[in-house]
Amino acid sequence: MKKLKLNLIFQKLEKIRTELSKSLKTLENRLKTAPAGSVRISVSHGVPQYYIIEEKSQKNGRYVPKSEIELVKKLVQKSYDLKVATAMKKDLRQVESFLKKVNLDYGQFYEKLPAVAKELVKPEFVSVERFAQDWCKVHYDGKKFEEGAPEFYTAAGVRVRSKSEIIIADALSRFGVPYRYEFPVELKNAVGNFVKLYPDFCCLNVSTGEEFLWEHFGRMDDGDYAAKTARKLDLYQRNDIFPGEKLLMTMETSEFPLNSKNVERIIRKYLM
Repeated sequence: MKKLKLNLIFQKLEKIRTELSKSLKTLENRLKTAPAGSVRISVSHGVPQYYIIEEKSQKNGRYVPKSEIELVKKLVQKSYDLKVATAMKKDLRQVESFLKKVNLDYGQFYEKLPAVAKELVKPEFVSVERFAQDWCKVHYDGKKFEEGAPEFYTAAGVRVRSKSEIIIADALSRFGVPYRYEFPVELKNAVGNFVKLYPDFCCLNVSTGEEFLWEHFGRMDDGDYAAKTARKLDLYQRNDIFPGEKLLMTMETSEFPLNSKNVERIIRKYLM
């Protein structure tokens, strides 16, 4: 089944609409306080000369001495702002029109089929809810715990390796983000061999179908641990898994513990 990525396109368009609206408001507020008139610029012997046109009937305008250069700047800014604002309004109308008319809920057509028919169909798209349910059902063998290792459990009863991982796991559950603890991934190293890693969490953004790996580096004041972390990050990037894109990270030291508020900020930014 194909992941429902179209919601991601919809979210990007929503973000574009928000950014356009925000920028347009800034321009319109600046235009409200802009001085009247416009500027004509000519160049004589390589030296720019400015003329203010205060009425439409004026052809050449009034010559502006250097003492009024600030007025010239404001009028040139006004001209620029008007052009950008006009283009923004046009684009904003088009984005808003598209968002009103487009139908991205293709998964509904499979969900509405009778149970018997569903057995006969290979869906091109499934609902976000069904995809999340199926994602959570995937069976895998995680990394084994060493005998005698400390036992830490999340509120949902998942065994993890540290108190910090409990904080992350419980926050993911609290925000309704599905995750797989230490789900194995195979990556190519510098010499082309495959290496199996067990990222702390593999998380699903339910609304977009995007998967994110989340690594918590808990002993960054330990030199050997920090060197190992650098090697791991290098391996991820060799496989096009970059921090802030497919890879989420948290870090701590003995003097700088994990900040639970930052964990929530990461969840809201990437996984909601």
